[in-house]
Amino acid sequence: MAPAALKLSPSASRVRRDGLPSRLALPNEQDSEFSDVLLSARLASPAIGSARLRANVEKTPLLQRHLRTPLYSAFEPTFQLDGRPSHDGESEGDSLISNSAPVVDNGIRPGGLLVFYIQQFISIWGFRMAEFAIPLFLITYFTDTLLPTAIYGFTSCLTNILLSQYLGSLVDRVQRLTLLRVAALFQRLSTIIAYSSFTALFYYQHLCLSQGVPVPHHSRIESIKMPQFQIILFAGALLQASNMCATIAVVQDWVPALADTSAHGEDDEDEQSQRSTSTSSIPLSTLNANLKRVDLACKLLAPLFVSVLSMHFMHPSSASTTSSPNAGRWIAPLGLAALMFVCGLVDQLGLGVVWRLLPRLHTPRAQFHPGGSAERSTSGSSLVSIVKTTARTWGEFWNLPTFSSSLSAALLMMSVLSFEGAMITFLKTQHFSDTTVSVMRSTGVLTSFLGTLLSPLLERRLGSVRAGSWSLMIVVGCLVPALFGLEVMWGGDMGMTLLVSGIALSSIGLASFELVQTKQLQMAIMNHPKKSTLASLQFTLVHTIDLMKYVLTMFFFPHPHQFKYTALISFGSILAGCASYVIYARRASEEGYGESRWKRGGEYFFIFPTTEEEKVVSP
Repeated sequence: MAPAALKLSPSASRVRRDGLPSRLALPNEQDSEFSDVLLSARLASPAIGSARLRANVEKTPLLQRHLRTPLYSAFEPTFQLDGRPSHDGESEGDSLISNSAPVVDNGIRPGGLLVFYIQQFISIWGFRMAEFAIPLFLITYFTDTLLPTAIYGFTSCLTNILLSQYLGSLVDRVQRLTLLRVAALFQRLSTIIAYSSFTALFYYQHLCLSQGVPVPHHSRIESIKMPQFQIILFAGALLQASNMCATIAVVQDWVPALADTSAHGEDDEDEQSQRSTSTSSIPLSTLNANLKRVDLACKLLAPLFVSVLSMHFMHPSSASTTSSPNAGRWIAPLGLAALMFVCGLVDQLGLGVVWRLLPRLHTPRAQFHPGGSAERSTSGSSLVSIVKTTARTWGEFWNLPTFSSSLSAALLMMSVLSFEGAMITFLKTQHFSDTTVSVMRSTGVLTSFLGTLLSPLLERRLGSVRAGSWSLMIVVGCLVPALFGLEVMWGGDMGMTLLVSGIALSSIGLASFELVQTKQLQMAIMNHPKKSTLASLQFTLVHTIDLMKYVLTMFFFPHPHQFKYTALISFGSILAGCASYVIYARRASEEGYGESRWKRGGEYFFIFPTTEEEKVVSP
């Protein structure tokens, strides 16, 4: 069924000179009047005459009630319904629509975004290499046990869960450039420490073999007590924390600051002609999609680079001229450590260049000022105050209109139906070659890239809320044949074809939904003074549910023939995520914060999140 669109009147093809959009063609005059005021309040630019807008708001109690609800928290710092100035020294005419802080320079200089993407590629490249190389080196050294690798993975996940909220609060409080530079510094230091530890381990192994001394075989308990392994664990935790901090800072602070979030749809020709030629604007969804593509490129190429390096230096044939077949193993981590040192220098220089080319980032953030005695009483450092602050922050996150959407994104992460971790291990137990598994994994990354192309298209055509619904339908629709293929896999090639193709195609919808949900969260907390702290709670939720996936695999269904039960539970988690998103879409329909404006044939249209909503308001 084609989505019914709410069409604006013919005069709505261009914005009126005073900045107010034209009236909606609604069934009756009362709805039309309310629609006019609502559009004025939600789609207007800062150039709107505040006196007229305040008069419209004051004569519409229903709009006042909506703008004061928590669902419109994103507009609370900008809309002052009582007519008082929102900042000291601010005139009454500017008090209705104002930013939380003055803008220093709202421009993006030529080449700034390209340099930003290159800097992000270098930063993400180092993390993706370490994400693949450290477990690989652990498996290579500790050949008799998988316990060190499991402990490393568990420690990394636990670090993200415990520190994400604190790191988010740092993003809210520390200056943008300083924070990202410190995070990048610790990211490089942690990888250099880990690679140096592996260099020492492999070089000691080489010395023992070259001198005819037996290499000590460590038991499971002895392996985790080794000082080098303890250092690697510490470096891994530091790597995860610094990467989490950088991710929150870029996604929830830098990107919204760079994006043009003043409009909900495409600009018409008049609006584009009024923009300054020295100022560049880029939609939030485009920035998110481009950064996702950078991450996917690193996710595809970085493991390939590490694999080529390790095969060249760690394969026995590479050391055939020496007395030891392991003579060259220590060169691979040493080379990666040197590469990380160079990347660290380039990263620091690149951040400085990005900061100069993107003066829009110089805009100060909204500052949080404790307003009550309860807030001040918990400002101490005692355990009780920390618990109270954490509980209050989780309460704010719970009350966000996007909480159900965040829960949906977290439930999707519990799935083992992707070419990672448990699925790759299962495929190896079914005697698939390394080349075949690598091709499958690369296929999943490429289809995820297609999802980054699909997401902006769905948003422009259907709106953010419905784009998420369609993305989830793609995920579920593709995983159903994959589950069937998993059940009949041992009967022939048809089962394998269904399994691989279903999982690969589901990556399209999953990547699309991740981008849609990221934008929904960004828009919901755009002007919140603790936006990064709230966003970090979604990371906590995601990693907590993701940890349950490993618990299922390790303790309940560890055997390969039991993998189908883990897959069924994962599919149930995906269905639960879909149900959670339905709740979000329903609230968006009832409260009215989910509309999306788009343009077709020179005229503006509105797409509502559900067909029921459209039946109510369509002419």
